[in-house]
Amino acid sequence: MGHRFLNEAASFSITRRPQLVRGVEAAGAAGIGSVSRDIRNSNRRLGCRHIPAETLPTGRPLAARAITPDAVTTMSQTSLVHYLPILTTLIAAYFSVVIFRRYLSRRAENHLLWWSAGVCVYGLGTLAESWITLFGWNPVIFKFWYIVGALLGGAPLAQGTVWLLLRRSTARRLTIALVSVVVVAATCVILSPINYAAVDPVLPSGRALGWQWVRAFSPFINTYAVVFLIGGAILSAWRFRRQAAQEEGGAGIARDRFVGNIFIALGAILPGIGGGASRAGYTEVLYATELVGITLIWVGYWLNVRKRPVTAGVR
Repeated sequence: MGHRFLNEAASFSITRRPQLVRGVEAAGAAGIGSVSRDIRNSNRRLGCRHIPAETLPTGRPLAARAITPDAVTTMSQTSLVHYLPILTTLIAAYFSVVIFRRYLSRRAENHLLWWSAGVCVYGLGTLAESWITLFGWNPVIFKFWYIVGALLGGAPLAQGTVWLLLRRSTARRLTIALVSVVVVAATCVILSPINYAAVDPVLPSGRALGWQWVRAFSPFINTYAVVFLIGGAILSAWRFRRQAAQEEGGAGIARDRFVGNIFIALGAILPGIGGGASRAGYTEVLYATELVGITLIWVGYWLNVRKRPVTAGVR
């Protein structure tokens, strides 16, 4: 998120920790090491998050190094919201297995394979968020999060809808186009330097990328996901709504699928809203919408595939 956490940490240490200032003044011959230990101990008492220096590259112009030679402290506080991605990851992992098992029983239905992969990618994104919450920020996990979370997002799920609703030849061409763009974008993310001045070790954000132009890939891929995932769900809901009105005997199934696709559309919209909030600096909103979103998508999927008695003569 670009909270300028290093500068804030320095300011906090000087303006709100008079005991540390007195400790610095009294350090004298004791040396910098004892001051660093005092800072770390104070951080623990105040409940601040402590990031060891070995997790950051040496030689960087870090504003807080003058105060904490062997540590960087951020004022970002972890709360219950920051642990939501752990729950989201567990739900996505199980949901992905459920869809994949259905694919194994219906090998010709490629959309199920893409949906399973899409939910898996969804879970990998929240897994990276969980890692950062539990173990702290590092550049490898950050770039992994950006690729599977911010970059891919709902694109694999959208590709499943492409295989479901469009002709196979069209689906193949769109698959090649999507995969090509994703490979190029992911390569640029991997090669991009890190802007450590914009790093928040609690909340990941694309602002930490040194090559900010790389972020231009994300809206393009996300728009593709919106058109086919959300648009496809809305189109399917409209079709099943008409079917429910026209076929009295099959109204139960059609109504379920109508409602199910509404849930899928809502579930797909929510992470997009959260992503916008994250780009504005409110990544906590993304964490909440990811959890609610995957839950709604699962409910919608269940309504579409659950078995119900079909009246004779209705196909």
